[in-house]
Amino acid sequence: MNIEIISHKPKTRCYICHKEDIDKICHHCGNAICKTHNSTFIPFEKGVENPEYSNLDLDHLHNEKEIIHCKDCMHYVKSYKWMRSRAVKLGVFGLILGIIGVIGELWLMVLASVILIGTSIIWYLSINKKHKENYEIKRIKKPPLFPVIPNIKTISVTENLAGSIILGNDGKFATQADKIMGKISITLQFSQRDRERLDAYLNEYKLSKNESIEFNSGFAMLECSSDLKFDDPNIFLENRPNIISLKGTIGEQPFLFKNDSLRDNYWTNSFSYIVVDNNEDKNIKLPIQIIPTLVQEGAQRAIDIVVQIPPIAYDILDLGKIRIEEFILYAPRRLSKISLIQPSAVTSAVAPQSEDEEPLQKIVWKGIDIRSEGIREQRYRFYLRFENKIEPTTIFHGSLKLSFTGTLSDFKEMKFFYPWGKERIDNFNFQRLTYLDVKYELNLGGLRFQEQALETTQLERKGVIPDHAMVTQLTEDLNNSGFYLKRVIENPARTSKAGAHITNRFWDIAGRYYEGVYPIDFHLVLTGEEAYGKRNESRVQVDVSVQGIVSNKEMKKKVVQLRDQLSAITENTIDTLPEISTEISLQNELNQLDFQDHVNKFPESIDEKETEKLSSSEVRSLLDMLKKLDEALIEGHINEVKYEEIQKRYKKQLKKLGYSV
Repeated sequence: MNIEIISHKPKTRCYICHKEDIDKICHHCGNAICKTHNSTFIPFEKGVENPEYSNLDLDHLHNEKEIIHCKDCMHYVKSYKWMRSRAVKLGVFGLILGIIGVIGELWLMVLASVILIGTSIIWYLSINKKHKENYEIKRIKKPPLFPVIPNIKTISVTENLAGSIILGNDGKFATQADKIMGKISITLQFSQRDRERLDAYLNEYKLSKNESIEFNSGFAMLECSSDLKFDDPNIFLENRPNIISLKGTIGEQPFLFKNDSLRDNYWTNSFSYIVVDNNEDKNIKLPIQIIPTLVQEGAQRAIDIVVQIPPIAYDILDLGKIRIEEFILYAPRRLSKISLIQPSAVTSAVAPQSEDEEPLQKIVWKGIDIRSEGIREQRYRFYLRFENKIEPTTIFHGSLKLSFTGTLSDFKEMKFFYPWGKERIDNFNFQRLTYLDVKYELNLGGLRFQEQALETTQLERKGVIPDHAMVTQLTEDLNNSGFYLKRVIENPARTSKAGAHITNRFWDIAGRYYEGVYPIDFHLVLTGEEAYGKRNESRVQVDVSVQGIVSNKEMKKKVVQLRDQLSAITENTIDTLPEISTEISLQNELNQLDFQDHVNKFPESIDEKETEKLSSSEVRSLLDMLKKLDEALIEGHINEVKYEEIQKRYKKQLKKLGYSV
């Protein structure tokens, strides 16, 4: 048995049940807790107290129970307050004893009462003192980090990818891409309340102000489907994937330490990373394609250059808005002036760097949004027509810079948590942006001028009923073979003019196939006749047509191959479909076969021989249906009510034909 180990990026999960819907984090160790489970609380009945964050004027912290602890980090200050009640009880008992002694003039009892009351007072005071000392020692010995609650101003994720596209003389593309480089920037803004809270914190824990005092502004949790390798290997809490502790020292923040002006109250955390998988498992090296096509017009002087997002990339990645920031094309100056250019661009001459270099002209387009021209493609067309003929030896090269409002690593979102572990629900500005920088070279030697190629064929099968099951299976087989389906149209079934027992059916399936970067359209039209009661007369016909813009023999050959492949898939689908079941066939025959129309068409006075001829075929059909009806009742395909209803109708038809049952 072969075993394949597939690595997955660790996800942040609840340490209790391993669910992913996290809304709490232990503020000590970073253990994640889901919405289903709660923080571990300190039992109140044990008289235990937790002095964290007390007297620090934290408006967002409503009570101590909101401080999040996992079961391993639950801590408390041992309290002696439970002993005070016993001291009070002892004093009350001594008082009662004294009252009884005074009334009964039992002076020894009064003396015992005084001793008990004195002991209870001393005990009570010592308990308070011991509790206060222990409380203060524990509280001051290990104070929490200074909590700050800055505003979340901006969260930005910026990624950069560089690569190259080379179209060789053989007409084949070679694509190369570097690793995706990214950076997360978290910008927080301190407020005057944070400075005031620092004074309260120093006073509460009897600390002197110094640069080494650490502050805690909470936690950030990343959600990303790709594996990110950060420059700083210690960015995450230990054994806590995707959780960042946003800590620092007040010495690093002049606003907190020196009480500088509000202009210094911004704090930005930046984390650089590399996307490890880079979508290699999805066969996406560069999410962009540059496709040149020679245009058959104007004495071979025009060229189309299409910049497009490949469908597989657009389906898998959330790229958002796509914009061409700059598209630079260097063309040989020997092509002379550009007589027509769409869209408009800035052109200039480029002097050669050496005697061996050919003089070039530079064409620059900037700030173009790529708009959708179809469901599965995002593309933009650049058209140029020169004064001179474009020779096969011509080479174009240049650079392309694009921006996406999404990320190639599929960075989803970030969650933020308060210093005490509760999730922050803030409307912060989350920006995602990707820059793509591509160098390209287009050698036109492998291209020919484009032309329309159309290939058609026709299939026909008899004894096959065209139905929804056939179309559903066919579309599924096409999808599994890499075809993109644009639409499936069905016309309502109609009764044929040839006869009431024949129903015409029609389906129209249209789609597209991509050979590398080139689209080839296909069209399947299914027409058929369903003959009720006469399956052998049913038939289906499939018209297959494939067309595409081709620029060489290989592409034209591919159109032919694609037509043959579609024909083979269609034939296989039809031939492998199970025959219609006896139950469905019989139900169709019993429910829809009605000879009333035929009887109504009989003329009132006809020749006797002709009557016998008509009656003979109709009677034979009706007797066959009565036999099938009996079999259907015995096998349980129909109930008795339906049986009697259909039998009555058939007998009535037979009676009109002069046949008694």
